[in-house]
Amino acid sequence: RGFLDLLSQKERNEKKVEMLNWSATGIERIIRIVTDMLNLSRVTSGEFKISPSKVDLVSMIKNELLSVEPLRRTRKTKIILNPLPRKALIQADEVKLREVIANLLTNAIEYSPAQKGKVEVILLSVGEGYEISVQDNGIGVDQSEEANLFRKYYRTTKAAEVRPAGTGVGLFLAKKVIEAHSGKVFYRRSTKGQGSVFGFWLPVAEPSKKS
Repeated sequence: RGFLDLLSQKERNEKKVEMLNWSATGIERIIRIVTDMLNLSRVTSGEFKISPSKVDLVSMIKNELLSVEPLRRTRKTKIILNPLPRKALIQADEVKLREVIANLLTNAIEYSPAQKGKVEVILLSVGEGYEISVQDNGIGVDQSEEANLFRKYYRTTKAAEVRPAGTGVGLFLAKKVIEAHSGKVFYRRSTKGQGSVFGFWLPVAEPSKKS
């Protein structure tokens, strides 16, 4: 992945850059699948634990936007990053939280229309914590399927059609991670008439170190 990123930055031929982006996207997908399966194994075996430290959500969002950049370029998606605070410090497990943010960003990009996709990322101070939401203009979710979105292995009918190779564990694991931080995940219908809004809220206070 590192070599592909380096080649992509130096390459000037548009067709070759596109091929490099597709390769990088494939590698990222494999990494996500392996990571999801490892985390799922830890959850089912009772070994899933969080290790909180002081982290900055602003830096985390920016870093994960860089990690999905090959996919964004491949899909030609427009990403709108709403004005962020200078810092948003919380106590959280950085590795696991980054996986959640990456999952939300990846889903938003992949389930939005290629070349016409638009993803909006918002970070707000809400109550005694912070809320991160990712809104897309993609396939959306049928009302009858909303209640099952965070269930293990569940995939909506539209999602299975658009991306048959999905595992159906990303949102389930996101829920586990956020709830282990005493937070909440959510899904909202887009107020713009198309697409979905997925996100989570986390308290500023340090979570209890539980599985």
